[in-house]
Amino acid sequence: NMFSVNMSLQSMSESVLANIRRANIRHDDMMAVNNHLRAAGRTTKAELILPLPGETKESFIEGLNKVLDSNASSVTIYTLMMLYGTEFKTPAYREKHKYTGKFRIVPLNFGDYDGKKIFDFEEVGISTKDLSFEDYLALRSIALMVESLHNGKPYEEFFLYAKQYKIKSATILNFLYENMSEAPESVRTIINDFKEETKNELWDSEKDLVKFYREENNYKLLKEGKRGGNLIFKYKSKSLTEAKVGWIDFIAKQLVKYIQKEYQDINVDKLESEVEEIKIFITLKLESLLQHNSSLDIVKHDFKYDMIKWIDQLGTKKLSEFALKNKKPYFFEYTVEQVNNRNDYFKRYGKDINALSKIVTRISNLESQFRKIKNTDDKTPRDIYQKSEELFTKYALSN
Repeated sequence: NMFSVNMSLQSMSESVLANIRRANIRHDDMMAVNNHLRAAGRTTKAELILPLPGETKESFIEGLNKVLDSNASSVTIYTLMMLYGTEFKTPAYREKHKYTGKFRIVPLNFGDYDGKKIFDFEEVGISTKDLSFEDYLALRSIALMVESLHNGKPYEEFFLYAKQYKIKSATILNFLYENMSEAPESVRTIINDFKEETKNELWDSEKDLVKFYREENNYKLLKEGKRGGNLIFKYKSKSLTEAKVGWIDFIAKQLVKYIQKEYQDINVDKLESEVEEIKIFITLKLESLLQHNSSLDIVKHDFKYDMIKWIDQLGTKKLSEFALKNKKPYFFEYTVEQVNNRNDYFKRYGKDINALSKIVTRISNLESQFRKIKNTDDKTPRDIYQKSEELFTKYALSN
């Protein structure tokens, strides 16, 4: 149960796959594998790479929708490494696809050996003739949102609600990005800072990178975790702690806005009422998540819908079908085991943003950190989602 299955897809575009001489398994087969493993309590991971030759922003989002709908536990979007021994280092190939390459530190791969500062760096693709650098930054931001909002199910109920209106997950994420000017300041700060750090981690040459970081003040930035880290997980941690309330509010408003746009004759009052219930549910589910100084007391709310029965249907039925004649109390709480695990993580790794980044990368299952739930008829609280058998922490001696 410590083994998870990875679906290394690279791209869902047939023309892009032809350009890199790859072929994926059929989408239906991928879904069947994912469904089989998930039913057995196992997790699955799908992987995409950005930017591959021929990929556009539109084709990438279309492919991302297919992957997110395939029932994979998580989807990871990697930036293309232009490795020696591959065509991406060949001048003719790069010229054909108009690749722009930049250099960056491999996350946390540096050290001082025998008095000499050593750095592991990589060249990455940041634009092609089909994908501008601005599109790259947009898709990197969407990759951050996939990791922060989708993977681990922190905001799962919003996506389930969208699903009942046949709205795909990547479509919603792209809509959020396009309307970022309407987001709360906490959310705008996350995205803007992420994009700025994404730009600043890139160098025109290896020599410029090494020269900069060998200066003591700049090397200190690496040691303090202010540069050279994994930006996706750094800002995922910030999203789950510093911007959690902002994301909940922003997603709720944009979801209502998008559904109204697609279904102009919808009952807006009913729509807003249902989304408000989902907002409250997610807020209580995530209460105190990764926050070491917050209250772990039991929290209670009376819901107008049987939320758990609706969640168990995985978006195949409408929330309105689970309306209750009388409100139902739900209690959200942490178990003794969860509290012990939290204390161990904070003791082992620390409590600052770099420590939180390590924690979220090493917990096999973010859902295991959510409050569990019960109502007045239950003796013990249950997991909000199907319990995974892969609950472990990837402890390591290194950073």
